[in-house]
Amino acid sequence: AHIMKFDPYCSRRASMGADAEYIASICCWSSGETRVKIHRGPYWAAAMKASLDAGHPVTLPRTASVADGLMAVRPGDLTFEHVRAFVDRVITVEDDQIINAVLWTFANAKIVAEPSGAASVAAVLSHQVDLEGPIAAIVSGGNVGLETIAGFKESRKTSDAGNS
Repeated sequence: AHIMKFDPYCSRRASMGADAEYIASICCWSSGETRVKIHRGPYWAAAMKASLDAGHPVTLPRTASVADGLMAVRPGDLTFEHVRAFVDRVITVEDDQIINAVLWTFANAKIVAEPSGAASVAAVLSHQVDLEGPIAAIVSGGNVGLETIAGFKESRKTSDAGNS
């Protein structure tokens, strides 16, 4: 999932993750004006954040997330270099925020997104992203079955009933 934010007055700005670092680097090389504002990832699989904090790729002892496509224990060397060069900020989102984003994209955008593909939407919905100006979300990954989405919806109902 990639959230792209365009600033009409200066540079193109983007909030992206996963393959989007490569998209950003291509845009930067072609325009010289693109910066990735935010890289997002699951809270319990924050290998990129830990690596940036350390200044080099690090390997986490383990990861866990509903967003299984984002659970790498270590970022690749090239991906790390792209993120370090083009990303201004790394944020993490909790699994329940990712699940809410999957359900939101299904109900409101009519898009079937896997949890990994909805992580950037989770960052926006959790108000961790500056919503100033127009934002377009590119949601990737439909590798999820309707039974999984139905399970998310049912668990949300159960959770909501327990909080009443």
